[in-house]
Amino acid sequence: MYDHTTINFKDVNQFSKLFLDYINSEATLDNFYSHKPTLSNFEKVITQRKFSIANRTILSQTLTTQYASENIPNEVSANIKLLDDENTFTVTTGHQLCLFTGPLYFIFKIITTINLAQKLKSNYPAYNFVPVYWMASEDHDFEEINHFYLFNKKHEWKTEQKGAVGRFKTNELAAIFNDIPELANLFEKAYLEAANLAEATRKIVNILFGNKGLVVIDGDSKELKSLFKSHIVSDIFENAAYDKVSLQTKLLEKAGYASQINARAINFFYLDNGLRE
Repeated sequence: MYDHTTINFKDVNQFSKLFLDYINSEATLDNFYSHKPTLSNFEKVITQRKFSIANRTILSQTLTTQYASENIPNEVSANIKLLDDENTFTVTTGHQLCLFTGPLYFIFKIITTINLAQKLKSNYPAYNFVPVYWMASEDHDFEEINHFYLFNKKHEWKTEQKGAVGRFKTNELAAIFNDIPELANLFEKAYLEAANLAEATRKIVNILFGNKGLVVIDGDSKELKSLFKSHIVSDIFENAAYDKVSLQTKLLEKAGYASQINARAINFFYLDNGLRE
């Protein structure tokens, strides 16, 4: 047994008015989303999520390929197979490829995703729910992820590599392990044996949460991107996302909330080895 204290989100003084009003289901936000964030509303969400067998097959095959170099836990392998089932749905979180997992909320986000998938299965036993961690492997902001602090000292990965960070080779991190022999073996094995940062991050997350069935997906995949090529075309040539985001931003500001994002006219990048433009 243990005691715990619950603090109201409002009393933390770290959350925006938008976030607080959203979780409290304030009427001023009703027009900005379809369903209130309650467990009972997930059934409505499920009925609106229908995916073709062809798309499910591409997803499961791509994941199988991405996991080819891993020792896949039985729980993960079973969940990848479940994705072919029309009664299977995913609960997904995403994060940058921070060194040595980075800030603690990287772990919290994944745990929350796993817990929600388990809770949904308990409440809707006729369906399957697979927890997924999506890696932001195409991100280019290396300065945000290239360092960590340990024992009051900053440790930084310096490299001349450019482009999508998930493609960065991680053998350069050997110097950090020489400097900090206390780091866990799982990190050394992941970073020094993987082909790149995306593969290394998958290995780490797989070791930490694979027994919970967490599936790790790398979006840097031609096969996966082919599934939404029509959206890519509409963004590049019609600026569809920019127009929609700009409209909602104006409506949010009119309702008394701060702008949440500054959309670009084009929101896709050209990727090649060492290049992200």
